[in-house]
Amino acid sequence: VGAHREAAEQYARALSYHSDADQTRLALLEGYAWETGLTGRYDDSLEARQEAIALARALHERLRLGENLAWLPMPAVALGRNELAEEASREAIEILDELPPGRERAFAYAYQGSLRMLSRDNADGVRWGERALELAVEVGAADVEAFSLNTIGTSHLMAGEIAKGTPYLRRSLEVAVEHGLHQRVATAYSMLASGLGEMYELEESERWAGEFIAFAT
Repeated sequence: VGAHREAAEQYARALSYHSDADQTRLALLEGYAWETGLTGRYDDSLEARQEAIALARALHERLRLGENLAWLPMPAVALGRNELAEEASREAIEILDELPPGRERAFAYAYQGSLRMLSRDNADGVRWGERALELAVEVGAADVEAFSLNTIGTSHLMAGEIAKGTPYLRRSLEVAVEHGLHQRVATAYSMLASGLGEMYELEESERWAGEFIAFAT
């Protein structure tokens, strides 16, 4: 229901009662990593995600391994551990490229695009974002579609291509709102506000920042 702090505590409680190295613990770790990441508890999120990766390896769950590696950059980047994020992203793509195409692979592509954008390798950010978007639309993954649109739009924005990038970010926001994806709504607002601010489009930046604050509140 969107109560992410409470969800994180419920996952922690469940994990304290289930220590077996099995599929159930893997699912609980994934949920806990997601909820703690959403609520800014990045150390807890990274630790849970790393345990999930180790458990997926032990269980020979290649798809879950690739997916968890693809998610690891979220808390890693927030903690300044960019090298760890890069390694995990590359391994995720290597694993998921060997499996049938699906949401997990599209997400791995999208996060690689995001990492390239953060490093200001903007052309590569667009390229990976477009690969992710094509696959996300093909498999019907709205969350990854919104993420991919954001990656493409922000990469264009950081390259100074404002008129080209803004429509992608607006479309990312539309998809996220349509599907009730709180994190993606916030990320779209964040990039419209901060990205346009970096480009000195201050009037537009302030307008989006106001909408972002209202949404976050």
